[in-house]
Amino acid sequence: MKGTKVVSNKTVVLMGHMDTVGIDDYNHLKDKACYPDQLMEALKTEELPPQVENDFQSGEYLFGRGILDMKSGVASTSPC
Repeated sequence: MKGTKVVSNKTVVLMGHMDTVGIDDYNHLKDKACYPDQLMEALKTEELPPQVENDFQSGEYLFGRGILDMKSGVASTSPC
């Protein structure tokens, strides 16, 4: 890829996609699927598979409908 402002041999390619993620998989919690804080609170009382429980308890994950899903790549590739 060639830039238009200066000559350079450096290239950064960011990729992303846009789609709509359904909420049916959230079952009885689907009213909270689009509200990560509420969903995280509700998940505290749910029985989760061991790996999911470990991830949840680690505090390093945020659960929610399409919570990241490459949106930063789409935003970064938008024209300025």
